Amino acid sequence: MQKQEIIAITGNAGKTTTKEMLACIIQKKWKIVKTFSNGNSPYFIKKCVKELDESYHAAVLEYGMQKSGDIAELCQILQPNIGIITNVGLSHIGSFKDGIKAIAAGKTELIKNMLSAGKLYLNADDENSKLLDTSEYAGTIIYIGIKNSSAYHAHDIFSSENGIKFKMNLDNAVCEFQIPILGRHNVYNALFAIAVSHQLGFTPFEIKTALASFKAVYLRLNLYKYENYKLIDDTHNASPESTIAAIDVLCEIGKANNILILAASHGQGNCDEGYIKSGKYIASQKISFLYTMENKYAGPEIKQLSAAAIEAGFPPDRVMHFKNISDFYLHFKKQLTPGATCLVKGAGTYFVIRLLRLFPLKPIKCFA
Repeated sequence: MQKQEIIAITGNAGKTTTKEMLACIIQKKWKIVKTFSNGNSPYFIKKCVKELDESYHAAVLEYGMQKSGDIAELCQILQPNIGIITNVGLSHIGSFKDGIKAIAAGKTELIKNMLSAGKLYLNADDENSKLLDTSEYAGTIIYIGIKNSSAYHAHDIFSSENGIKFKMNLDNAVCEFQIPILGRHNVYNALFAIAVSHQLGFTPFEIKTALASFKAVYLRLNLYKYENYKLIDDTHNASPESTIAAIDVLCEIGKANNILILAASHGQGNCDEGYIKSGKYIASQKISFLYTMENKYAGPEIKQLSAAAIEAGFPPDRVMHFKNISDFYLHFKKQLTPGATCLVKGAGTYFVIRLLRLFPLKPIKCFA
């Protein structure tokens, strides 16, 4: 029987995109099974186990965590020999009373339950990843990064509406990669995919060619361009880390009237720290209007975010809070002016469908 690579990917942001990037590369030559969409629970892992027979070269799996013990349980279903922890952040902090240290302990479950002779990939630039306990891990640890020293290091990064370009040294040569997705933060996801596939024997040319064909993951920074407007759909979640990354994209693409529409997503709960962090960041960026909204995941506690933004200097007359989609919809269609770039974050697919009705029926360009 051929050796099967069991690859598990966890982290507070970037799991699904990293999984899809890695799968995009290795499935060009290998027969693989991967978890469906952003499915990362025991149900989805067990489905992959049923499919995984001797003909497969690898499984590329997303391991999720809602509470302590979740990742250990997934490793018992299918034990990985390759592990990726994209980062350690504040998503799902509502389920962890001890804060970021407890989240890091939950992610450490992957390290403690992997095969000891495997390879572990970590983010050298993520401060919270230093809280991961690698003291008893007997395998190889490989770091990726942009700022700090790492085995797989990106430099000369350029991002635009057409995607991301960056360079890195690979096999004693400078290689340039181009990926047709938005957001400089996605360079980290690409680095994980590059590092793992390169370690598995894929050539720089094979990796580069595959990534050039990568498609943006649904509900993650999908750009819709119209004659007079732009809409960025990033409604999968609204963790502080992903919110900040999406705001960076909004300010990079938007030229004048940048509108942020934000609702909380499942797992953040009433986390003061997460809302305050996002609010302060909003105040420091070129945001014209901030709209917050209650939804089925969160109530009025999301107003902590706008309060933090105002306290940090954001104009209070440019902030509005809504209790439901209908009220927002009626207000916003009066405010929308030509030249606006709108980022919708963490509000859900249904909300985006409603919002799209304010725009022309068909976009000039859909970058999704």
